[in-house]
Amino acid sequence: MNPTPAASDHTGPAAALELSEERFGLLVASVQDYAIFMLDTTGHVASWNLGAQRIKGYRADEILGRHFSVFYTPQDREDGKPARVLAEASAAGRWEGEGWRVRRDGSWFWANVVVTALRRPDGELVGFAKVTRDLTERRRAEQERLQLAQAEAARIAAEAAGARLTLLNDAAALLASSLDYEETLPQVARRLVPEFADLCRVEILDPSGVAHPLATVGRDPALEMAATELGASYPRDPSKPSPAGFTLTLAARGQRFGAMTFGRAPGGEQFSPQDLALAQELTSRAAIAIDNAQLYRRAIEALQAREEFLAVAAHELKTPLTALRLASQLGRVQIERGRTPDLAQMVRMMERVEMQSRKLTDLVGKLLDVSRIESGRLLLDRQAVDLVPIVQGAVEASRANDLRRQLSVTTPATLVVEVDPLRIEQVIVNLVDNAIRHGDGEIEVALTEPSPEQVQLTVRDHGPGIPEEMRAHVFERFYQAHVHQGGGMGIGLFVSRQIAELHGGSLTVDAPPGGGSRFVLALPGVASPHSHSGDTVRVVG
Repeated sequence: MNPTPAASDHTGPAAALELSEERFGLLVASVQDYAIFMLDTTGHVASWNLGAQRIKGYRADEILGRHFSVFYTPQDREDGKPARVLAEASAAGRWEGEGWRVRRDGSWFWANVVVTALRRPDGELVGFAKVTRDLTERRRAEQERLQLAQAEAARIAAEAAGARLTLLNDAAALLASSLDYEETLPQVARRLVPEFADLCRVEILDPSGVAHPLATVGRDPALEMAATELGASYPRDPSKPSPAGFTLTLAARGQRFGAMTFGRAPGGEQFSPQDLALAQELTSRAAIAIDNAQLYRRAIEALQAREEFLAVAAHELKTPLTALRLASQLGRVQIERGRTPDLAQMVRMMERVEMQSRKLTDLVGKLLDVSRIESGRLLLDRQAVDLVPIVQGAVEASRANDLRRQLSVTTPATLVVEVDPLRIEQVIVNLVDNAIRHGDGEIEVALTEPSPEQVQLTVRDHGPGIPEEMRAHVFERFYQAHVHQGGGMGIGLFVSRQIAELHGGSLTVDAPPGGGSRFVLALPGVASPHSHSGDTVRVVG
């Protein structure tokens, strides 16, 4: 029996397709975990399921026909995000993203959204399918986990910062415990190992700029032995720390005092920026401690030199005063006894009084010069003068102090320079007197003009000379008094160098071949038609 047409309509392919579409529609409509709905080509809502009603809060009759931009935040709408989503979905066929969306009651929820473009077989766009999932709880859980992780990281960071601060305070306390940095810096290195670094090396520069190891501390003997190579093998750039280590310079007030190297064993934890900051602060404090200690040492040495200078100055001043007092007493006794002093004896007595008076005047003048130099009040009265008679006169003035000493003077016929004649004469007298006091044999004074830009005066003696380690100090204030060398207050050479430098010149000392000492006074030359360096005059007396 053949089936009826009606029965065929309900059981054929068309009926099956219609039934499948109906069932799919019922499925979509009944899904409550996802908002699944259709948009027309302009973005207006064309269908609505229970999931959409549950998630977004709108009933179908409240939302159908409205533009889907109502689900976006005001900021997203202002930025044009809804239109961009449809444009990207139309171009690529699909758009997916996460972000904040807005419910009917105005509350926000975190959503995962998929928008799919729907096209006919011929490619015509007929609308969009939109699937939205509420991920607010998942995001809240992630946020909570993130906050917990951040709190834990903050706790660890706070503990590390506290440990670094404790380490820094301990190091600062060690540095402040004594002015002997050669004792405190090794203690600091031991405090840093192994809490901060696996090894630490401290190097100090000597006065010539050569680095010498002061302390090498390692976590174990092997690392301590390897630490001796740190200065050459580790990077010196503090801005580029490495797992191996880095070296920082110990510097304060523009001076370099040495370096500290910090290292960690291969494969260990890398130094962090916070570790580098701690090391920089620590080395800064160490450098300040070294600077303070050296300033203190120099201050103590200066005080000691001043005390010894005052003792020598008192002795030097007492000698002419005693001679003056004795001469005065001798004359008074003779007058009281009614004696008429012998004329020759009176002349000798007056000569001694005059000589001792000159010594007092010279001593007081030197003391005043030191005071003027320290206060910056030593001024020059520059004049264009012939230096030759000034040199000869200064030598003759010094010769009077020791007629037994042979002095030779070699000069050009004339040599015009622009100087303070009284101050330059003072320098020459100081140099010749120093040679008489400390040298042996003939004293040679020579005035030359090596170039139009420079004039040189050399004073050479043939005495024992000055040891190399002492030459850098002979121009220091009070140095001669400090080392008790052959009398004098130790300020003549100091004042002389200051005068030379005020003129724009220099005063140096060296050891010439054949022994003795040679002081060289260099002054700026003056191009003048009155200078004649070709004619040399040699005077020996």
